Amino acid sequence: MKKSDIRIGVTYVNRGAGNTQRRVVDKGLYVSPDIWMGAGPRPDEEGVYYEQVGWFHEYPGTQQRHYGKVYLSAFARWAGGVVKDSLTTEPLVSQKK
Repeated sequence: MKKSDIRIGVTYVNRGAGNTQRRVVDKGLYVSPDIWMGAGPRPDEEGVYYEQVGWFHEYPGTQQRHYGKVYLSAFARWAGGVVKDSLTTEPLVSQKK
């Protein structure tokens, strides 16, 4: 997907099998991934804070939930599509002025 397609409050599925879902909780320049393993300084790029629901090997047959942060470009590469039921017009707390 394109970086411009990623919106707060929308749930996305991964490319391929699409078993993992991530709902974008927040995004912006103030969201920075906790770990940076790249060479050189961190990119000057928006980050995405997400809630993930998906299958984890630690608990076979169950779905677990966790939160994470990645750069917007990485999230856009990961995202394969939108979960249609997640589209909403109600703003999240972070979007209200």
